[in-house]
Amino acid sequence: MAKIKSAKKRIKIAEKNRLLNREYKFIVKKLIKNYLNAIQEYREKKIQYLKNLQLENFDNVHAQDFNNNNLQEFKNIESKLSNTFSQIDKAVKKGVFHSNTAARKKSLLVKKLKNEQL
Repeated sequence: MAKIKSAKKRIKIAEKNRLLNREYKFIVKKLIKNYLNAIQEYREKKIQYLKNLQLENFDNVHAQDFNNNNLQEFKNIESKLSNTFSQIDKAVKKGVFHSNTAARKKSLLVKKLKNEQL
């Protein structure tokens, strides 16, 4: 245990920051997981729709038709992406994540969304 007053204070501050960082990381992980689950559900509905049409390959015309029919669900996914981005940016602002780490996380999330739009 530290004997100097400033060292004791630094220990308290470090513990407080550790707990705050843990909370921000947990929130970001939870949002990312919810976003990826929403994409997975969307993908499963899309596959089921195409199976019902008795198609073996993804045809762009039918995929586009599916996207038009489920526009509300797609907007819901986009809003989840927006919330996730917001929380990641807040974590960067607080110093929880490095800016490059945040950029990498956001890039991977957008990449997943773009793959579903095809």
